[in-house]
Amino acid sequence: RTAAKLEEAGVKTAIVDLSAIGTEITAHQWYLDVALSISEELNLSVDLLNWWQTQIASGSVKCFSNFLRDMVSQEIQSNVVVFIDEIDTTLNLNFADDFFAAIRAIYNARAREPIFNRLTFVLIGVATPSDLIQDEKRTPFNVGQPIALKDFTHSDAQVLQDGLKQIYSDQAEQIFDRVFYWTAGHPYLTQKLCIAITEDTKTSWEPSDVDLLVNRLFLSSKAAEKEDNLQFVQKNVTINSRTRSLLQLYEKVLTGQPPQNDDHDLLQNQLKLIGLVQSDQGVLGIRNQIYQHVFNDKWISENMPPPGWVRPVTITAPLVALALIIFFAPIYLNIPTPWNPVTQTVDTALIQAQTLEDSFLNTTSADVQMTNLAELIALGFSDKAEELFFEDLSLAEQIALFENVNIQAVGQERVTDVIDLIYSSEQASANIQVTILAKLFESEGLEEKANALLFDELSSKEQLDLFRDATSEIVSPKIIVIFKAIAHSAGSNIRIAALATLFQSNG
Repeated sequence: RTAAKLEEAGVKTAIVDLSAIGTEITAHQWYLDVALSISEELNLSVDLLNWWQTQIASGSVKCFSNFLRDMVSQEIQSNVVVFIDEIDTTLNLNFADDFFAAIRAIYNARAREPIFNRLTFVLIGVATPSDLIQDEKRTPFNVGQPIALKDFTHSDAQVLQDGLKQIYSDQAEQIFDRVFYWTAGHPYLTQKLCIAITEDTKTSWEPSDVDLLVNRLFLSSKAAEKEDNLQFVQKNVTINSRTRSLLQLYEKVLTGQPPQNDDHDLLQNQLKLIGLVQSDQGVLGIRNQIYQHVFNDKWISENMPPPGWVRPVTITAPLVALALIIFFAPIYLNIPTPWNPVTQTVDTALIQAQTLEDSFLNTTSADVQMTNLAELIALGFSDKAEELFFEDLSLAEQIALFENVNIQAVGQERVTDVIDLIYSSEQASANIQVTILAKLFESEGLEEKANALLFDELSSKEQLDLFRDATSEIVSPKIIVIFKAIAHSAGSNIRIAALATLFQSNG
């Protein structure tokens, strides 16, 4: 959008994505690829490959500088802004210092070659100047203007609420308030949630529906594995030479002992750059509720390296950086293998399980709770799912969970996974089993599943006991549903048992 606005104002722009160029190439090829990208973006008429061959004897860096002076500045008479994206990929280059030095040299040349006054560079990536500059004697960033991205305020994001209003005119404000509760204005998380809501087939949204969506997109096991934003935070904290110190600092913030914000503190700046924390009224605070749920105390303990641990992989290449404008934005990095991949895999599952457990215990939404149980089962924590259902819910809450769950919203596969676990559990009462069967018989496409549970999973005696042991006052409407469904397929004994239970109930 910024580039488009500049173009409208008569400024030519070029956007170069360094991640598309790669790092496992020679310096000559890298500089040429950057120049080719700029040439294509600016639609230059020059035959760059032939021109480059005539200049290569002077070296790649000189070639690049001459290209900017002779090709770009002379062919284009307007101002030119070159956006260099994914700038932190240069951390993996052993010649990055020359690249930044070349840009700094162009800036210094403005006094004697005014043509360079029309050329501006914008460096975009997850890196502070201190990350990119290893040689303390060189300070190319002192000519740059750093721009830190801020989260949306509620008023900043009004355009998103307006978009929701076009679809959910009466509910837009309520929906967006709940979205903002979870994201606190995080640009990516806020927009992703709003897009998902607009693409959903629901005609009505309650706050609990937004909670369910948050759980599916960000808090579930699948989200933890696939969501780039969460993976970015996870990896940049846990695969870091300062992992232990970062986690110890973050633990203070999480446990209500946040330090005062200090813009000169290296660890604080790293956590802020990663995006996990931000300055909140002079102290550090967790950036949003989604991060607080995902990156919790369990996550800290499971990812805390032992005392004295040192990350085995280090970057030794001296780096120099320069920006005439520096623009920091969160991206996904290609980072080496974790310090303990086996433990890391287990830890991730434990983190996800703890997140799901917390979500289950802190909601009254049947859809969210059902999803939490299904995700725990998928992670291999069936025992925990069973424990949550039978020990943390009363009988009335257990019945209500199956009565109120929206199978279409949660998904048949997830619901049947939970049903298989609960129905066959030794702790399952007749009331719960009857509730499950009635729910299945009432749900389109699940009648066969209900018949299998009743007739294949239970012996004849267990079928009779199911109705004899059911509390008529609690589940008699459900027994009626089952009786009607099996009236023409069940034996006389089971039908008599069902009728007997009904006769015992008032009404």
